[in-house]
Amino acid sequence: MKPHRLPSGVPTSGPRRVPPARGGRAALRALLAALMAGGALAAAGPAFADVSRDDAAAVVKRETGGRVLAVERAEVQGRAVWRVKVVTPGGDVRVLLVDVASGKSL
Repeated sequence: MKPHRLPSGVPTSGPRRVPPARGGRAALRALLAALMAGGALAAAGPAFADVSRDDAAAVVKRETGGRVLAVERAEVQGRAVWRVKVVTPGGDVRVLLVDVASGKSL
């Protein structure tokens, strides 16, 4: 066997062998299972996720059939809400509140 040489031409003691990773397949399987379980939880939707401004506008638009003019975040009786101003198909301007936590119209 020829001696192993570095790119600079200096001989080394021989070919280097990288030691195998500890834990091997069992650790990889455990990591993969944990990631998949976390993905399943994320797909279900965390309970603490707030409803976005666009989601609040969509809720009001679906309920009234009108055109959304403005959406602002506000607080009513200690509860975070989206204050959505909409023009109804009949031409009336209304302000509806959407709960930030649940996405339900109040």
